[in-house]
Amino acid sequence: MKSRRVFTGAVLVLSSLTVASMGAPAAGARTAAAEPTPGPAADGEVGVLNWAGCRWNASGERRTYILSGDWDGDGDDTPGFAFDDGSGFTWHLRDDNSGGDADHTFAYGRSGDFPAVGDWDGDGRDTVGISRTNASGLTWHLRDQLAGGEADRTFDFGPADVHCPVAGDWDGAGGDGPGYTLRNSGSLTWYLRNALSAGPANHTFPYGTAPGGRLAAED
Repeated sequence: MKSRRVFTGAVLVLSSLTVASMGAPAAGARTAAAEPTPGPAADGEVGVLNWAGCRWNASGERRTYILSGDWDGDGDDTPGFAFDDGSGFTWHLRDDNSGGDADHTFAYGRSGDFPAVGDWDGDGRDTVGISRTNASGLTWHLRDQLAGGEADRTFDFGPADVHCPVAGDWDGAGGDGPGYTLRNSGSLTWYLRNALSAGPANHTFPYGTAPGGRLAAED
Protein backbone atom coordinates (compact mmCIF):
# COMPACT_ATOMS: atom_id res chain seq x y z
CA MET A 1 0.00 0.00 0.00
CA LYS A 2 1.39 3.38 -1.02
CA SER A 3 0.48 6.03 1.48
CA ARG A 4 1.59 9.33 2.86
CA ARG A 5 0.63 10.27 6.34
CA VAL A 6 0.97 13.33 8.46
CA PHE A 7 2.23 12.92 11.96
CA THR A 8 2.01 15.24 14.91
CA GLY A 9 0.89 18.30 13.13
CA ALA A 10 2.88 18.33 9.91
CA VAL A 11 0.44 19.10 7.11
CA LEU A 12 0.28 16.76 4.14
CA VAL A 13 -1.94 17.05 1.08
CA LEU A 14 -3.24 13.96 -0.72
CA SER A 15 -2.20 14.75 -4.31
CA SER A 16 -3.85 18.08 -5.18
CA LEU A 17 -7.09 17.17 -3.43
CA THR A 18 -8.69 19.83 -1.29
CA VAL A 19 -10.57 18.42 1.66
CA ALA A 20 -13.58 20.49 2.69
CA SER A 21 -14.61 21.08 6.26
CA MET A 22 -15.14 17.96 8.33
CA GLY A 23 -18.08 18.23 10.69
CA ALA A 24 -16.86 17.82 14.23
CA PRO A 25 -17.60 19.30 17.62
CA ALA A 26 -15.35 21.78 19.36
CA ALA A 27 -12.40 21.78 16.96
CA GLY A 28 -14.06 23.73 14.15
CA ALA A 29 -13.65 23.16 10.42
CA ARG A 30 -10.23 22.84 8.80
CA THR A 31 -9.24 22.90 5.13
CA ALA A 32 -6.27 21.05 3.71
CA ALA A 33 -4.79 23.10 0.87
CA ALA A 34 -1.75 22.93 -1.41
CA GLU A 35 0.24 24.89 1.18
CA PRO A 36 -0.22 25.21 4.96
CA THR A 37 -2.93 27.79 5.54
CA PRO A 38 -4.07 29.23 8.87
CA GLY A 39 -7.67 28.47 9.70
CA PRO A 40 -10.16 29.82 12.23
CA ALA A 41 -10.33 28.30 15.67
CA ALA A 42 -13.64 27.51 17.34
CA ASP A 43 -13.55 30.77 19.27
CA GLY A 44 -12.82 32.86 16.18
CA GLU A 45 -9.10 33.28 16.81
CA VAL A 46 -6.74 32.54 13.95
CA GLY A 47 -4.62 29.41 14.10
CA VAL A 48 -1.00 29.44 12.97
CA LEU A 49 1.47 26.72 12.04
CA ASN A 50 4.23 26.30 14.60
CA TRP A 51 6.88 24.08 13.06
CA ALA A 52 9.22 24.39 16.05
CA GLY A 53 6.56 22.68 18.16
CA CYS A 54 5.45 20.40 15.32
CA ARG A 55 1.81 21.24 15.87
CA TRP A 56 -1.02 23.45 14.69
CA ASN A 57 -1.72 26.01 17.40
CA ALA A 58 -5.38 27.04 17.51
CA SER A 59 -5.12 29.32 20.52
CA GLY A 60 -3.36 29.03 23.84
CA GLU A 61 -3.09 25.40 24.91
CA ARG A 62 -5.66 24.14 22.42
CA ARG A 63 -4.05 22.41 19.45
CA THR A 64 -5.33 20.67 16.36
CA TYR A 65 -3.07 18.11 14.70
CA ILE A 66 -3.73 17.39 11.01
CA LEU A 67 -3.54 13.67 10.14
CA SER A 68 -4.22 11.18 7.36
CA GLY A 69 -4.35 7.40 7.20
CA ASP A 70 -6.10 4.35 5.80
CA TRP A 71 -8.65 4.06 8.60
CA ASP A 72 -10.84 1.38 6.98
CA GLY A 73 -8.20 -0.71 5.19
CA ASP A 74 -9.47 -0.05 1.65
CA GLY A 75 -6.07 1.08 0.38
CA ASP A 76 -6.82 4.81 0.35
CA ASP A 77 -5.64 7.37 2.87
CA THR A 78 -8.25 9.82 4.06
CA PRO A 79 -8.16 12.83 6.40
CA GLY A 80 -8.53 13.29 10.10
CA PHE A 81 -7.45 15.45 12.98
CA ALA A 82 -6.78 15.12 16.70
CA PHE A 83 -7.91 17.99 18.92
CA ASP A 84 -6.19 18.76 22.22
CA ASP A 85 -8.63 20.79 24.33
CA GLY A 86 -6.31 21.06 27.31
CA SER A 87 -7.67 18.00 29.11
CA GLY A 88 -6.95 15.34 26.47
CA PHE A 89 -7.29 14.41 22.80
CA THR A 90 -10.40 13.75 20.74
CA TRP A 91 -9.77 12.12 17.36
CA HIS A 92 -11.99 12.83 14.33
CA LEU A 93 -11.29 10.52 11.37
CA ARG A 94 -13.12 10.29 8.04
CA ASP A 95 -13.19 7.31 5.63
CA ASP A 96 -13.76 9.44 2.49
CA ASN A 97 -11.81 12.23 0.86
CA SER A 98 -14.72 14.62 1.14
CA GLY A 99 -16.37 16.90 3.63
CA GLY A 100 -18.84 15.56 6.15
CA ASP A 101 -19.06 14.15 9.64
CA ALA A 102 -16.27 12.05 11.09
CA ASP A 103 -16.73 8.26 10.76
CA HIS A 104 -14.62 7.59 13.85
CA THR A 105 -14.64 9.84 16.93
CA PHE A 106 -13.05 8.85 20.22
CA ALA A 107 -10.84 10.10 23.04
CA TYR A 108 -7.27 8.90 23.43
CA GLY A 109 -4.20 10.59 24.92
CA ARG A 110 -3.39 13.29 27.43
CA SER A 111 -3.05 16.98 26.76
CA GLY A 112 0.49 17.75 25.60
CA ASP A 113 1.07 14.35 23.95
CA PHE A 114 2.14 14.02 20.31
CA PRO A 115 -0.38 12.05 18.19
CA ALA A 116 0.90 9.38 15.80
CA VAL A 117 -0.72 7.32 13.03
CA GLY A 118 0.45 3.95 11.70
CA ASP A 119 -0.29 0.33 10.92
CA TRP A 120 1.05 -1.10 14.16
CA ASP A 121 -0.04 -4.74 13.68
CA GLY A 122 0.46 -5.11 9.90
CA ASP A 123 -3.22 -5.67 9.10
CA GLY A 124 -3.38 -2.94 6.45
CA ARG A 125 -5.38 -0.51 8.59
CA ASP A 126 -3.95 2.56 10.23
CA THR A 127 -4.76 3.18 13.87
CA VAL A 128 -3.63 5.74 16.39
CA GLY A 129 -1.07 6.28 19.08
CA ILE A 130 0.66 8.96 21.07
CA SER A 131 4.20 9.63 22.19
CA ARG A 132 4.72 11.26 25.55
CA THR A 133 7.82 13.03 26.85
CA ASN A 134 8.98 12.38 30.39
CA ALA A 135 12.12 12.78 32.46
CA SER A 136 13.78 9.74 30.88
CA GLY A 137 12.79 10.30 27.25
CA LEU A 138 9.93 9.60 24.84
CA THR A 139 7.39 6.85 25.57
CA TRP A 140 5.08 5.53 22.83
CA HIS A 141 1.53 4.30 23.56
CA LEU A 142 -0.04 2.63 20.50
CA ARG A 143 -3.57 1.34 19.90
CA ASP A 144 -4.63 -1.37 17.39
CA GLN A 145 -8.23 -0.11 17.38
CA LEU A 146 -9.82 3.19 16.40
CA ALA A 147 -11.14 3.62 19.91
CA GLY A 148 -10.09 4.80 23.32
CA GLY A 149 -8.71 2.37 25.85
CA GLU A 150 -5.43 1.01 27.13
CA ALA A 151 -2.41 0.97 24.82
CA ASP A 152 -1.71 -2.35 23.08
CA ARG A 153 2.00 -1.52 22.87
CA THR A 154 4.10 0.69 25.13
CA PHE A 155 7.84 1.26 24.78
CA ASP A 156 10.52 3.94 25.07
CA PHE A 157 12.23 5.34 21.99
CA GLY A 158 13.66 8.83 21.68
CA PRO A 159 14.93 11.60 23.97
CA ALA A 160 12.87 14.09 25.95
CA ASP A 161 14.02 16.99 23.73
CA VAL A 162 12.72 15.38 20.52
CA HIS A 163 11.82 17.85 17.74
CA CYS A 164 9.07 15.79 16.12
CA PRO A 165 7.99 12.13 16.46
CA VAL A 166 7.10 10.33 13.19
CA ALA A 167 6.12 6.81 12.10
CA GLY A 168 6.41 4.81 8.87
CA ASP A 169 7.27 1.52 7.19
CA TRP A 170 11.01 2.13 7.15
CA ASP A 171 12.06 -1.34 5.95
CA GLY A 172 9.21 -2.20 3.56
CA ALA A 173 8.27 -5.25 5.60
CA GLY A 174 4.70 -4.11 6.29
CA GLY A 175 3.67 -2.45 9.50
CA ASP A 176 5.04 0.86 10.73
CA GLY A 177 7.80 1.66 13.16
CA PRO A 178 8.60 4.73 15.27
CA GLY A 179 10.97 7.56 14.54
CA TYR A 180 11.84 11.09 15.53
CA THR A 181 13.86 14.09 14.43
CA LEU A 182 16.30 16.20 16.41
CA ARG A 183 17.44 19.72 15.63
CA ASN A 184 21.17 20.25 15.24
CA SER A 185 22.45 23.73 14.34
CA GLY A 186 19.37 24.51 12.24
CA SER A 187 19.23 21.13 10.49
CA LEU A 188 17.28 17.95 11.21
CA THR A 189 18.67 14.49 11.97
CA TRP A 190 16.29 11.53 11.59
CA TYR A 191 16.31 8.46 13.87
CA LEU A 192 14.11 5.60 12.63
CA ARG A 193 13.48 2.19 14.16
CA ASN A 194 11.94 -0.81 12.36
CA ALA A 195 10.48 -2.51 15.43
CA LEU A 196 7.83 -1.31 17.85
CA SER A 197 10.13 -1.68 20.82
CA ALA A 198 12.89 0.05 22.72
CA GLY A 199 16.35 -0.04 21.22
CA PRO A 200 18.73 1.84 18.95
CA ALA A 201 17.69 3.47 15.68
CA ASN A 202 18.12 1.31 12.56
CA HIS A 203 18.44 4.35 10.29
CA THR A 204 20.09 7.66 11.19
CA PHE A 205 20.75 10.45 8.70
CA PRO A 206 20.54 14.25 8.26
CA TYR A 207 17.73 15.62 6.11
CA GLY A 208 15.95 18.99 6.15
CA THR A 209 16.12 22.18 8.11
CA ALA A 210 14.33 23.28 11.28
CA PRO A 211 12.03 25.08 11.55
CA GLY A 212 10.23 25.30 8.20
CA GLY A 213 10.22 21.72 6.95
CA ARG A 214 7.10 19.59 6.79
CA LEU A 215 7.58 16.16 8.31
CA ALA A 216 5.79 13.19 6.75
CA ALA A 217 6.35 9.49 6.29
CA GLU A 218 5.76 7.42 3.19
CA ASP A 219 5.46 3.66 2.78
